[in-house]
Parts: sequence; C-alpha cells; structure tokens
Amino acid sequence: GFEDFSINFTYPKKKVGSTIEGEFLSDRPRFRYKKVNIIMGSNATGKTTLGKAMMGIFNFIAKKDVKHITNEICDKTVDAKFVIESVASTKTLYRVETVIIADKELRYRESNIKTKLNKVPIKTNDTYEKCKELLDTIATNNESYVKSFDEIESFGWYFTFPDDGAVVMNLDEDNSDLFAKTLNIVMKL
Repeated sequence: GFEDFSINFTYPKKKVGSTIEGEFLSDRPRFRYKKVNIIMGSNATGKTTLGKAMMGIFNFIAKKDVKHITNEICDKTVDAKFVIESVASTKTLYRVETVIIADKELRYRESNIKTKLNKVPIKTNDTYEKCKELLDTIATNNESYVKSFDEIESFGWYFTFPDDGAVVMNLDEDNSDLFAKTLNIVMKL
C-alpha cells in the first residue's frame, strides 16, 4: 500500500498562535514536533493501513520478532524496506533502516533482515533538520536487527482501531474536562 511514502511530524519554524503549547522536545526548544496528528480521509484511503504499518514497525523494533512486519508485506516476491526516525528520552535521534529480503519459500529468517542503525545526541540548540543532516553523514554497516534494536531506547505510540466504526469512550470525572478541551481544539483546526 505504500511505495516511496514518507511522513514527517516535525516542523522547522515556531508556529505563531498555535493552540497547542510546548510542541518541542523538553530542554530543546528548536527541536519541534507536532504533538497532535490527525490522519483523516475518505473510506479505504489508507488511514488504518498506515497506523497498522507503524504499529508493526514499532512492535518489530520493541519485540524483535519478524512476524510483526513480515505478516504485513503484501507482495512477498520483492524486497520490502522501511526507514524510521525517532527520539527517546535521552535526547537521542535514532534512524532505523531495514530491508526485508524477499524469500521464495515465504519463510523469513534473521538472515533475510538487514538493518542499519544510526544515532546522534540532540544538543540544546539543535533542530531536527540539523540532527538529520548529521545522521546522513554517519557510515554504518548492516547488522543483525536483534543487535541493532538492543541499542535503541524504548519508544513508540499507542494505537487503537475500532472494529465496526463505533467508538465508545469511558470518561471518568478527572478526564472529561480535558477531553472536551481537546475535542474543541481539534474541531477548530
């Protein structure tokens, strides 16, 4: 479903008049990212597919189990690839580049997975763009994905996918006001 697709949740300049405060890495005010990302579109345009692809990548990195990504490959006769950049609490920007080599027997092994891991510390005045340029200059060798992923600090998002389109939210008293404020902001975007 995704060929030469990329998405970036960062932005280079400070947003004036933003309704969401603090959209930057703590103690790194020039390293900006969007805290709220709304993916919307018509039915069958890839929203759930994108979420499931990202969830599969995060689970693959966290659990080091190839089935999290190989089960989602549509055309198993050609190599698949993903590149993901993420930031962890240690103020480090990681880049994981992984190629899943096609297997005629459709049995993926560790030898079918080639991974490159690059990382750079994010300094106080760094921007995402500057750190990305630094990542581009680092030469790395393909390594075992298990070894590479052991070096990555835990990261990821939470995902939920409604089964039938009906979403039921249980709000306790503590969160109901926050939910109303968030919904009000989102609806004004």
